[in-house]
Amino acid sequence: MLNVKPSLAAYGEREVLAAIGNGAVETLLVSESLDEAKAEGFSDRAEKFGGRVIIISTETQEGAQLVGLGSIAAILRFPLKS
Repeated sequence: MLNVKPSLAAYGEREVLAAIGNGAVETLLVSESLDEAKAEGFSDRAEKFGGRVIIISTETQEGAQLVGLGSIAAILRFPLKS
């Protein structure tokens, strides 16, 4: 998603939290390495806005990449203004 439509992706805690608050998160990608309390907080907020949550294993290549992006990312319904 970052390569094809970078405006429809958010990554890192600050950017993802802003996207959730704007109702823009279609799918929340959470690394299993993220602190459990934080992961639950992000997941609860995303689900309140109708977002889907996927937990990603760190044992996959994608999971390792997600850890490198701050352990949390989102695929957005619409782009956010910068």
